[in-house]
Amino acid sequence: MTMVADAPWIRDAEMNGDEETIEVECPVCGQRCETLFTNRQTNEVFGCECGVRIEDAYEWAEGRE
Repeated sequence: MTMVADAPWIRDAEMNGDEETIEVECPVCGQRCETLFTNRQTNEVFGCECGVRIEDAYEWAEGRE
């Protein structure tokens, strides 16, 4: 099982005893997340690590033929 490191603000809160941290919710799916994916041109959020899947472009293109 791969362990994912906590976001820096979570680590800082744990080390400093600060219980008030910022909780971010994805504006697309509403889940709490650490990473938001945005369109580079419009800066519009299109998802987070909970709802976006990464696929190989070549495999995706082959499946569409």
